[in-house]
Amino acid sequence: MLILIAVLLVTLTVRHAPEPVYRLPAAALVTISLAGLACVTASLLLVVMRQPRLIALTALAVFLFVFGLLALFSIGLLLILLSAVVIVVLGRATSGVAGRDAVTHLGTGTALGLSLLVLLVIGMHSPLVECRDDGVATHSREWWGGSQSTGSGSGSVAPDGSASGEIRLGTEAFRYACEGDTLVEFEQVE
Repeated sequence: MLILIAVLLVTLTVRHAPEPVYRLPAAALVTISLAGLACVTASLLLVVMRQPRLIALTALAVFLFVFGLLALFSIGLLLILLSAVVIVVLGRATSGVAGRDAVTHLGTGTALGLSLLVLLVIGMHSPLVECRDDGVATHSREWWGGSQSTGSGSGSVAPDGSASGEIRLGTEAFRYACEGDTLVEFEQVE
């Protein structure tokens, strides 16, 4: 299941990369590809290693803790507290495991947890403009090197459901047009 999720997220992200509305930098594609490889490798190790429970608990603890840090001002504290509970359970589970085996299992779990988080953060990105039946939604890319949205933009929606407008992201401006929930034009304005 984890392998399927990793392959799906990498494939969808790479497929969307050439589309200007996604504005994916090469670093995002390299990062998600490496995370996909790490996730597949750790998932295979999860199946063949003697203590898969240790790997799964470590992956869960790492995922919850790092996601908690990323979401600190919303649900982050709750996630960090949950990771602490998982870490206590993990500590008890590793008490009878030899040092070298414990390190191998904990390392594999850490790689799995981090790679899953990277896959989700990059793979679940939204395009800069989303056409919807009830209007248009815009998103910024501040966290991966794009400019933060300055909040400027203009647009209009016609009675037939078509919409058009312009958004500014930092110093860049983009023109878009939608017909219903389909983006029919997206281009950078010089």
